[in-house]
Amino acid sequence: SGKILGSITPEGFFPSRTPKVRSVSTPDFSRVAVKEYGVSCFLLRHLADIRAALESFFPQSWQFLLALTYNRLLFQSPINQMPFHFSHSFLSEEFPSLPFTEKNISLFLRDLGRDRPKAVAFMRSLSMPGQHILLDMTDIPSKSSHIALCKEGYNRHTHFASQFNLLYAYSLENQAPAFFRLLPGNIREVENELRRAWLL
Repeated sequence: SGKILGSITPEGFFPSRTPKVRSVSTPDFSRVAVKEYGVSCFLLRHLADIRAALESFFPQSWQFLLALTYNRLLFQSPINQMPFHFSHSFLSEEFPSLPFTEKNISLFLRDLGRDRPKAVAFMRSLSMPGQHILLDMTDIPSKSSHIALCKEGYNRHTHFASQFNLLYAYSLENQAPAFFRLLPGNIREVENELRRAWLL
């Protein structure tokens, strides 16, 4: 607003004797950021037991794993979009120095896939002996010539296609995965694989 001109009364307009400029303070929005908070808080606070297990088994990379989980859980995001989603989440405020770039994500996933014993140990830590176990076999279609597990096999649509299979064992009590194994696409019988799994 500009100068104070005066006041209007029933008797008429009376100019101000000492016109003043009304000062209006402008808020500083330069440090204001709008970021997703709900799912980030869920991963950081409400999954404290799983987070603690991640910190125990992956002390150098548990933050990276949480960032990947966030992207897959909320957006089913491909790798090239993960840094963008991460930067707009509250996780980026919690882990400001995390080098969450497309290249680092690819290298991290490569190294994580090679470290199967640690991944299996982490998943087994979430289950207890004597619990009921549920099984799930998911077929993942792929025409890659560089994946040895890709074989012709029946999928859930009873189609014969090139694929590999992901076997998950879930703890019924904890409602969490307890074991996983990648299988060739032409294997659908899980009994022998499950027996081998618990002997490893």
